[in-house]
Amino acid sequence: MKDISSRIKKVLFISSLYRPNVGGVETTIEELANKYRNLGIEVAVLTKRYPFNLPELETINQVPIYRIIRPKNEKDYLKSIDWLKYYNSSIKADIIHLFQVHRPMPLYGLLLSKLWKVPLVINYAGGDIPEPNDPFSQKMWKEGEGIVKESLLQADQHISFSKSLSNYVKKVLPEIKKIDLIYAGLDTNKIANSEIYKPGYDYFVSIRRLEKDKGIDILIKAFNMISVNYPRIHLIIVGDGSDRKNLEHLVDTLDSKEKIHFVGTIKLEETFKYLRGAIANICPSRAEAGGIINFAAQAAGTVAIGSNIGGIPEYINHNKTGLLFHSEDIKELSFYLSEVIKNRKLRANLINNSLEKVKEYDWENIAKKYLLIYEKLINNYIATDFKPWSILSKKMWDQLKNDF
Repeated sequence: MKDISSRIKKVLFISSLYRPNVGGVETTIEELANKYRNLGIEVAVLTKRYPFNLPELETINQVPIYRIIRPKNEKDYLKSIDWLKYYNSSIKADIIHLFQVHRPMPLYGLLLSKLWKVPLVINYAGGDIPEPNDPFSQKMWKEGEGIVKESLLQADQHISFSKSLSNYVKKVLPEIKKIDLIYAGLDTNKIANSEIYKPGYDYFVSIRRLEKDKGIDILIKAFNMISVNYPRIHLIIVGDGSDRKNLEHLVDTLDSKEKIHFVGTIKLEETFKYLRGAIANICPSRAEAGGIINFAAQAAGTVAIGSNIGGIPEYINHNKTGLLFHSEDIKELSFYLSEVIKNRKLRANLINNSLEKVKEYDWENIAKKYLLIYEKLINNYIATDFKPWSILSKKMWDQLKNDF
């Protein structure tokens, strides 16, 4: 990768949220930034200032973070252009890599790419393109009307975390004919060498945002079905979200309530401990664009069980690297929970198969794939003009290019 890195001096990552916020996109950018910096590539991050009490400029793990206010009206949008002009020399890069296409970040990425005459890479990560059974993604897409779609159509490269997500993209953006596939990555060595959580009982774990589309209620009901047969096995639910109170109320009505535990949001490194000690990690989603948690479970030597929805089957090869059940089929999920408890041979085979396969998705290999794309784009790049699609987009462009 050193030959590639010598031709790429700086990368600007753009994302809707970044550290100290926690999530898959934040982790992806942080890990890629670490790999790039080790190769001598400078990195900066442009993100929204959320929550608002975060500083406008901060350095985290030696990476400068620039936080811009989310605009609410035309005045805010034009004010944000002055902000971009002020920090222009600090964030200017050889390539722009945008993760998750929430308003207004794709517009900022496009404007800067046209100003600097550098390629713009769009990375769809889930929760940003409308997906069936996912009200959040549908809401975010609607909020971006008049901004997001028009910005994406002028980008130079499109990448997705799963084939399933690519299909969703093509439904709303049929003009995009080619979307490259790069699965989410992970630090397999860090996960495999993490401490093991030992609460004094055997347990299943599910590490999820507690939202309706993540299907935790399905898991709770399935666990309750088998609990009487396995009195020493518990269920630990890691994460938080708007559905937590409903889930806690559901648990209070069940016979197994003393064996179901909510631990809330914890640091990423802590989740590895829970995975390492678990019988299995369950991803029971009703909607899921990717499913990196399934790779993490496999790297931890834990059985990955997931619904057959969205991109999850791309992260779990049924009966090879994990188990898949039909989405919302509580009885089938309960069967697989019992199976991994009593069928030790099956469990061992799944773990051994997945430990070998998941090494393909270590950050070292993922970073290499992105750098190869960057190099190809830069070598073949032909600058084109910004094409305004509205009065506001023209005003923003005219204001940005003034003085440059």
